[in-house]
Amino acid sequence: MRRPVFALLVASLACSALPGAAQAPGTLDGTFGTAGKAVVDVPIGGVARSNIAFDVAIQADGRIVMSGSSSLIGAATGPERMVAVRLLSGGAPDPAFGSSGIARIDGNPGGSDNTRYYDGRVELAPGGGLFLFHGTDANPVGWVLAKLTAAGGLDATFSGDGRVIISAADLGAGDIAVQPDNRPLVLDDFLDTAPNPDHQQMTVSRRLATGGPDTAFGDEGFRVVQFDLGSLRNDWARVVLLQPDGKILVGGRAEASASNSDFALARVTAAGDLDPTFGGGDGKVTLSFDLPIGNYDEARALAVDDRGRIWIGGIAGNGSSDNEAAIARLLPDGAPDPGFSGDGKLTFSFNAPANASYDQIFGLALQGDGRVVAAGRATNATGGGRWFGVARIREDGTPDPTFAGDGTTAFNTATGSGSISVGRAVALAADGRIVVVGGGETAPQDMAFVAARLHSDYIFADGFELGSTADWSLLVD
Repeated sequence: MRRPVFALLVASLACSALPGAAQAPGTLDGTFGTAGKAVVDVPIGGVARSNIAFDVAIQADGRIVMSGSSSLIGAATGPERMVAVRLLSGGAPDPAFGSSGIARIDGNPGGSDNTRYYDGRVELAPGGGLFLFHGTDANPVGWVLAKLTAAGGLDATFSGDGRVIISAADLGAGDIAVQPDNRPLVLDDFLDTAPNPDHQQMTVSRRLATGGPDTAFGDEGFRVVQFDLGSLRNDWARVVLLQPDGKILVGGRAEASASNSDFALARVTAAGDLDPTFGGGDGKVTLSFDLPIGNYDEARALAVDDRGRIWIGGIAGNGSSDNEAAIARLLPDGAPDPGFSGDGKLTFSFNAPANASYDQIFGLALQGDGRVVAAGRATNATGGGRWFGVARIREDGTPDPTFAGDGTTAFNTATGSGSISVGRAVALAADGRIVVVGGGETAPQDMAFVAARLHSDYIFADGFELGSTADWSLLVD
């Protein structure tokens, strides 16, 4: 049964039960999957594989799409695959998608059957279906962009067989975004071996809705973004985001030396040019946290709020043993926002004491009330394990004490004899509940796709807080 928002407002004021309202924000939602978690193990040809979800998208009908890979375990041999898993809103596999909710995609048909796929991304396709994007270690390395139908099969209207396969020794994968006209944007790494030393740069390119290169974008279809902070001159592509105004944000890290790198962010116009209104005129911004534990800073997640402010999530530390979750907020022109944590930057641990953790933010989800939900890899309280980590930060940059007691929570999604899990992406359901996906071990080195749903007290869109009903959601479950 669906009820209008005014009825929900009255029910809320009367303290009646709403979805998630009876439970503390940040606790697992027991109505989802089993005890708040849905675990999907993906074999290939009936043989066990290790799986992890790297990204998530929630459809308008509430179904949850996870993207990731199905990889060999240890010394095993055999095929590996790009994977999409679709769940019903309650956490059960969707029988109308792929095979029992799973689509397995060969990203290298006719080539090596054990091509390894990494950093899988998913974007919903306007009008139906979805895009999958994976890096590959085929010889040579490269990436695969696949378009699937709503039923989980390859869409032959895209590039003839549903796949664009790019293999070149100087390429590495980053991320994708999709324009409303179904033209995908691809962010990747380009290793320019002409200078000495080698010079790695970010590139963003655009494909036509039919899969071919869009030569009207940038310089014949792509734009090179280089930061050149130090002698290494290597820039690493991690995340791309399409702003509501059509401009494109690309982020990652820019190296100053082997042990020193900064958040790197650039904005590109819809035509593919660096945006002169961003970053002091050159379209680029770098940010450093430079903690006592190390100078390795890397952006892994982006979001833009309704005021045009840019949120960046990632990692700050030494890149190996001691790291903290890191968030920065920029004003629309790229300047640090002093209204967030005083200088626009915040670091924290999901669970373990500071300087005793290996925490990272991989995903951000913005609430319409100014708060942001961050998710990623957490270290348990003893500092010895990897768990899902989720935090909610208030608009001023302080942890939200109404969420899990202190603003952060960490929990393990491993099952069976496994012990390790890691959160990789986050999204908000239509009713405000928080969906986090990643992987959890079922046995040592053998992971499965995991989606977890957490309770939240967020219901209304910006219009409610701003005293207007114009932007309220009309219906919620």
